Amino acid sequence: MEDESNIEARLAAHSTSTLSDALDELDSINGIGETVTIRIEGAVPFRRLLLGNGYPKSSQTFANNGRVKTVEITADTGLRAVVTLADRSDLTPIDLPALAQNWIRLTIVDVYPGARFADTCLSYVMPDYEYEEELLLRQQGLLPKR
Repeated sequence: MEDESNIEARLAAHSTSTLSDALDELDSINGIGETVTIRIEGAVPFRRLLLGNGYPKSSQTFANNGRVKTVEITADTGLRAVVTLADRSDLTPIDLPALAQNWIRLTIVDVYPGARFADTCLSYVMPDYEYEEELLLRQQGLLPKR
């Protein structure tokens, strides 16, 4: 298995990519048990992730490659959650049950198998800091409450 620092470096290289790119699982056949860790230096706490599942270059490419079905999310703050993701290619907001701050780790628990390939892809993982701003504006009465 590739060491975690190499996984982090590969994710960092993709962190500014568009959804036409994807981070493929690294060593296991279908990705189950693989982890991706994002370290954020000097970060503010966040409570939502944005996740792009699969390889969304086209609908055929999306279907041909495996996607994450269930992921365990852990963080530096003690957060631990298991989340089942919808099998869709657009960005999915993942509301976390507690705050995260300096690092967050995703471990693949289960996958949607690809029609053609035995890989698993993620195209985007990023803390949703805009959501934090939205919550603050709602608390201050500058945006309507939902």
